[in-house]
Amino acid sequence: MNTVPLPEQVSAGLVVYPPNGTLGPRWQPSVQFVFIHRGSMTVRVDSQPFTAAQGTVTLLLPYHEERFEFSTTSETEHSWFHLTYNTPPPELIARLETVARTIPMSQPMSELVKLSLAVRHSRQPAAEMLLRSLGFAVLWRFLLDSDQHAGDAATPQLHVSVEQAQRYIESQLDQSITLQDLAEAGAVSPTHLIRLFREHFNMTPIAYVWERRIQRGLELLRYTGLPIGVIAAQCGFKTSYHFSRRIREATQLSPQEIRRQFFARTELE
Repeated sequence: MNTVPLPEQVSAGLVVYPPNGTLGPRWQPSVQFVFIHRGSMTVRVDSQPFTAAQGTVTLLLPYHEERFEFSTTSETEHSWFHLTYNTPPPELIARLETVARTIPMSQPMSELVKLSLAVRHSRQPAAEMLLRSLGFAVLWRFLLDSDQHAGDAATPQLHVSVEQAQRYIESQLDQSITLQDLAEAGAVSPTHLIRLFREHFNMTPIAYVWERRIQRGLELLRYTGLPIGVIAAQCGFKTSYHFSRRIREATQLSPQEIRRQFFARTELE
């Protein structure tokens, strides 16, 4: 999948069908994505029907016969992407055949659609390549969202109090954070929050805070040129010594060794 090329051509459009609108039968020559902004549709692919509601994106694969029936009670507004390959990469088709046909339209996906519709009629030389790149991004975003959607279906949702505590942690990571602070952010008792974090992460809320501080510290060591003392402060460590000790406990390397190792590798690459 990492070697799948850009499509040779991408087309995008927007249309509104009246109630009882239909399309087809037709033969699908490309990889197509259909985004339902208003209304709904039923698609019969090789006579097998499935329904897509408002706020969803649907994947259609090449070499199938399709017939569309749109909402009988309201207009249906949808946009589309056709990704055309002279010869569709077999590994791409095999991967797409494993994902759900219809998934909820994510906000990032919606933004990609808006960008594509805005440039589709441009006559600027770079517009065609931009549209091809955006179509390719839609393809990969669909795969990412599909995996996320499948994971959400299989994984219990986080308790709302845990989510609220997580947001508090991310916004206050450079500050002192107590169990009471987190319990108030999650609107539960400290004892209940401890139980929730153990259920979801097999650790206490405060242990989760320190894990996030170490992860943030490693990110800043690897991807920024900030001094180690500044990184330690931004991650909520009182001293550089404490930061270095916790980093070494987690990785068996000092902050200097992590930075030197990562920068040397990226320079060689």
